[in-house]
Amino acid sequence: MHRLHTVAVTGGTGFIGAALVPALVAQGAHVRLLSRGAPTAQFPPDIRMHTGDLADIAAVSALVQGADSVLHL
Repeated sequence: MHRLHTVAVTGGTGFIGAALVPALVAQGAHVRLLSRGAPTAQFPPDIRMHTGDLADIAAVSALVQGADSVLHL
């Protein structure tokens, strides 16, 4: 990534997301995660966690507002 990129990730606390999110951070991305509860995986401290469900429009809107891209896992 050539500039700081904000990535919103749904499913980021799952099996694939637990590997993908640290890789995004290593590439210089700002990462936001949507999780229904506390994640079981360890994430870098600069990850921005959003608690909510995909069915909650307000939670999803807060997650994606200002994001450059959205990854739905």
